Amino acid sequence: MSEQIAGDWFAVTPGRGDEAELKEKVPALVRGGVTRILLREKQLSPSRRSALAEAVLEACSSLPLRLWISGDSATARRLGLAGVHLAESDSLPSHDPLPFGVSLHRDSERWNEQLGAVHHGFLGPVFATPSKPSTTRWLGTKTFLELASRLRVPVYAIGGVNQGTIPQLAKVGIRHAAAIRLFFDSNDPEATARQCRQALEEC
Repeated sequence: MSEQIAGDWFAVTPGRGDEAELKEKVPALVRGGVTRILLREKQLSPSRRSALAEAVLEACSSLPLRLWISGDSATARRLGLAGVHLAESDSLPSHDPLPFGVSLHRDSERWNEQLGAVHHGFLGPVFATPSKPSTTRWLGTKTFLELASRLRVPVYAIGGVNQGTIPQLAKVGIRHAAAIRLFFDSNDPEATARQCRQALEEC
């Protein structure tokens, strides 16, 4: 299990494939203290996704970026990325030295020993989101904590995490979260990153 620190965040890219946006916003987020970035650009061709990852790395060459990528082991190996993040339906590779993260949901079938080799999990949606607005679809903080307690790996709350819901996470002791719109729809990503880290550290 990897060590986590208070106010530990993953910023997940929005899937717009916009190189200029990522070259501007990812360094700002890293300067603000959110150093774990997931390049979630699965809609792109492998070559375009790899080029985008290179561009982000170059833009952050002097910064402590830990760049993960969704479902692209070849690019992760070629560029020496931090690891690969998998969808819940993906098979977990065996005998692969790459670190892997995995997305999990309420009815996950992966509460088993297979997750012992995983670096981290994303668990959600914790709150309602624009893509999943129904209250029957999200977990809430209580269920998140119950499900996360079954795992022996770091678990990040994801889904509907924003300035309004962060205090709810902090209040119940959730210090590790992931978000897309919170960071990439911000007019000032660096300030948002700094504020979010501080907010998760506060009870």
